[in-house]
Amino acid sequence: MTPHRPNDLDALRVQLAELFARIDGIAKRVDEHDDALHANSVPAATSDQPGSGTEGWTCSTLAEWVEEVFAWHFTRDHETQTWYWCPRWWDHVEAVSRLTALWHAWEAMHHTTGGGAGLAHWYHELDHQLPILMGPHGPFRLCKAGARHSTEAGGLPIEHAPR
Repeated sequence: MTPHRPNDLDALRVQLAELFARIDGIAKRVDEHDDALHANSVPAATSDQPGSGTEGWTCSTLAEWVEEVFAWHFTRDHETQTWYWCPRWWDHVEAVSRLTALWHAWEAMHHTTGGGAGLAHWYHELDHQLPILMGPHGPFRLCKAGARHSTEAGGLPIEHAPR
């Protein structure tokens, strides 16, 4: 083993410090993502939150919109093995994301047009999302009728890009 020269050790210390700084930055972004995700999750969405950007909306939370609008007005036979739904929808990150997008689009349509032409646009969004959300490859596919509730851990595997 060859001893390191002082300049080599200094360069390694600088590289190590840079790596720790990158790790701290990544951890901060993960925390920010988690905070944003939990802001739209059911525990946070069960009460009206002033300042949440939903003042004046028909539904003040995602949970309220799913329970009062989506679940009652846009149904599919979820026992056909073609469409899947999970009563614990809030446990599925992708479902929460897609339902949030549908909710925000519905509220925007409802308040800018009062229905009308905006409703046709919203149905276009819904018709695109339903096969992804409730289809055989969607986030609820493991929650088959009569089967146990199931979620998948993780997300996409990723390697960090060079900086």
